[in-house]
Amino acid sequence: MRRRLGREPRAPDVGHDRRGGGNPGAMTEAPREATAEVLLARVPPLDPATRIDEVFRSFLDHPEYTALPIVADSRPIGLIHRHRLIERHSNPYARELFGRQPIATFMNPNPLIVDVGTGLDDLSRIIVEAGMDSMSEGFILTERGAYAGLGTGHDLMRVLTELKQAHLHRLAYHAYHDALTGLPNRLLFIDRLKQALLAVRRNGRRVGVLFLDVDRFKTINDSHGHSVGDHVLQALADRLAGAIREGDTLARFGGDEFATLLPGVGEARDAATVAERLLGSLREPVIVDGREFLVTASAGLSLFPSDGTDLETLLKNADTAMYRAKELGRNTFRFYTAEMNVKASARLQVENELRRALVRDELLLHYQPQLDLQSDLVVGVEALVRWRHHALGQIAPAEFIPLAEETGLIVPIGEWVLREACRRQRAWRDAGWPLRVAVNVSWRQFAHPNLLGVIVQILGETGANPEALELELTESVIMRDVGAALTTMRGLAGMGLRISVDDFGVGFSSLSSLKLFPIHALKIDQSFVRDLAENPSDAAIVQSVIALGHNLKRVVVAEGIETEAQLDFLRRHGCDQGQGYYFSPPRPAEALTAWLADRPAARVAVTRPPSMPDD
Repeated sequence: MRRRLGREPRAPDVGHDRRGGGNPGAMTEAPREATAEVLLARVPPLDPATRIDEVFRSFLDHPEYTALPIVADSRPIGLIHRHRLIERHSNPYARELFGRQPIATFMNPNPLIVDVGTGLDDLSRIIVEAGMDSMSEGFILTERGAYAGLGTGHDLMRVLTELKQAHLHRLAYHAYHDALTGLPNRLLFIDRLKQALLAVRRNGRRVGVLFLDVDRFKTINDSHGHSVGDHVLQALADRLAGAIREGDTLARFGGDEFATLLPGVGEARDAATVAERLLGSLREPVIVDGREFLVTASAGLSLFPSDGTDLETLLKNADTAMYRAKELGRNTFRFYTAEMNVKASARLQVENELRRALVRDELLLHYQPQLDLQSDLVVGVEALVRWRHHALGQIAPAEFIPLAEETGLIVPIGEWVLREACRRQRAWRDAGWPLRVAVNVSWRQFAHPNLLGVIVQILGETGANPEALELELTESVIMRDVGAALTTMRGLAGMGLRISVDDFGVGFSSLSSLKLFPIHALKIDQSFVRDLAENPSDAAIVQSVIALGHNLKRVVVAEGIETEAQLDFLRRHGCDQGQGYYFSPPRPAEALTAWLADRPAARVAVTRPPSMPDD
């Protein structure tokens, strides 16, 4: 009996306010209006009397077809899978023997059939219940029982990933914008100020911070109510937003307080001009419900680097200047006037400190174990760089890795990481621990013309086993230049190194290109692992990656495993390996060695990398 599954389209959620806040409880799922119709590919159907040799020619003429449906009287009755037919008929004798037989001889009479109105969450569950073959081989879509087209699991994975990313963008927007005015909030303002401080050190210009507070706004709230006050604030926000320069950021810090980021200020007079325009935009009365409100504001400015070289100082000094403007009678602005002689660029200082970190031996590696999820054996470790500054203490990777990428310091740092990881791999091997060590490679390192030469030199210096060295590349690194990436990866694979795709699922790499690369493993991004036990979309994506990896004969590794529920899910669905705080946080080499010593099953054999696909 054919499997005919599906539901009627579900109505979209209601109750969204005019600013798009929506129901927070519903935001963990894909939008309810998304149905299987978005996967619809209108592949022409075949008649049951079609001969096999004609089907074979159709597949050869249309390489994009993964399957062809057999339809009688508009009703689907079976499915012919591309790879199965081509495999059986690649031999000329087989084509001669079977080519004239009717299509019914080779069709799958029990395909998965789904109504186009089926929601994507339901479709994900249906595929899991029906068997993951439908993920790779496709399924039939019908509309009111009649054949409509085909869908594939790969397209489902892509759409779910896009919906997931759109959902994350919505969450990020609400997290970084003020609900009342739609302006950036304090968090986004501070983030942009941090970025501006990093950028300004390259061009030698200034950054201005302007604080603006509405004068006597409490009187409006107390006299007319908070609803009227909110409308006044919205009108003021619109006016202020129209008065800033292109590239400036206007934010609401809360209450009646606003802040403006002025990047790339040439002279103090440029900042004063913006302040005058902002205050000038408030001269006309605000009308709410037929009532006029005459509103003024006071503002204070601080400039980098004369008034502070860090964001806390700049914000504090702008606030101080704003209160000075209020003391002088309001409806005006003032610059911060404290004398400061700090001229050095903080970003340049950090860069110089990072350069010295290599000389001072302040960098170190922590290692996080990777386990076989079925046998619980430790199969390898991932090397993660840390910076232990002699005066500032431990500095988080998020604070120095982006700077290292931007300045190019990531190349010498990456070479140090690779050399240190190879030394540790050799030391563990000599001690009886033949562990595979994985190292992250940035796009600058990967694009470096002497990458292969550097690796050959390091392997020679350290005596590390290339077959126990794994390089982790993100999808974005690989897809920057597919041709160059393929050449480099083939060179690495030819040396015996293993290659894995890190953060798989967030870069939208080409699946057709993916099979060409000599990749050993796909690492599922932790953003999908985090909520897979509760979120059907994340669960479907994880299952899809596992199925895709296995179809490509690649190892699938899950990152960020933190709970037993996540581990159970991954084990049940055949994920090969995993890492995360559930097993162990990243540890210094000595601490990890002690951790391994407590696990008698930790000795493992090194797996050879996969052979490169034929051209």
